[in-house]
Amino acid sequence: MDIKRSYSYETSPLDDKSNQSPDLPVGEQHRYSIGLSKRFQDSTLDLYYEYADFGEMEVAQYGLVKNLNGTFIGQVHFIGASYTF
Repeated sequence: MDIKRSYSYETSPLDDKSNQSPDLPVGEQHRYSIGLSKRFQDSTLDLYYEYADFGEMEVAQYGLVKNLNGTFIGQVHFIGASYTF
């Protein structure tokens, strides 16, 4: 059985709060993951967990009718499996 782990970092694609959207406000991203891989005779089973921290982003959208201003915090948990044969 193999144990896999990883870490990744990405800078924010949009640093200006007026360009951030409340649909997916993304700041600096930190991703942490761990997984297990089990090989059989003719197949492989992989299981993983990933935590993604999208950071805290200020949003300042100015519209014709209303303004949308605020701070958004993005966090996501992923769980997955694959079976290859």
